[in-house]
Amino acid sequence: MGSRKYGTKWKRIRNSYIAQHPNCELCLSKMIATPATEVHHIVPLCRGGDSKPYNLMALCTECHRNIHKKENE
Repeated sequence: MGSRKYGTKWKRIRNSYIAQHPNCELCLSKMIATPATEVHHIVPLCRGGDSKPYNLMALCTECHRNIHKKENE
């Protein structure tokens, strides 16, 4: 995520995505219903990703933290 600031456009995209995907997509793949609190860019913006739905993933805080932890190892 770095120091990049997300503006109002991102907030609208994020809120819309969370409304459509209210549960953590990783937890759901394990048959666990956990409320999503974060929207993650699968391909980070700094690596050429965008904010289109195909590049987004709704996650709970723990799964989001774990993804970023693995990326930084």
